[in-house]
Parts: sequence; C-alpha cells; structure tokens
Amino acid sequence: MMINYPDYFEELDFKIPFYNKENNTLNQEAILQAIETILANWRSKYPELKMKTDKLKFENLMVFNQSYTTEIEFLNLETK
Repeated sequence: MMINYPDYFEELDFKIPFYNKENNTLNQEAILQAIETILANWRSKYPELKMKTDKLKFENLMVFNQSYTTEIEFLNLETK
C-alpha cells in the first residue's frame, strides 16, 4: 500500500520513499529491506515463509505490482 499510495502515507508522516511518482521509480533497496523485515517478524508463526525477491521486477509501478502479486500467491502460510 505504501508503494502505491505514497502521498497518503507521507501525510501520515511515513518518511520512507518507496516510490517516486514524479519519475516513476521504485526504491528497490528500501522495498527489499521492508520485505525482509516483514518476513522476519512473521517467521516464528510461519516457519516456511519465504519470498523470492529476486523475481521482483522494479522497472515501473505496474510491472512491480504484477511481479509482487505473483510472489504473494506462492507464500507458504502454513503455521507451526
């Protein structure tokens, strides 16, 4: 959500710039770090939770959303 609606989250005082809509670029490093943080926070409940971040595409917002949604589909959400 923070990637697709940066203005909204900036108004809420979130300062991590995941997406720059002026030049249609994604902050790959920040996005990957956020994904790793989220995965790490949930691994105790979902031990097999992994995302193939190497399959994410950062060319533009549409391509990123498609690749991200595809990877979400394959998450293993089996609990302990």
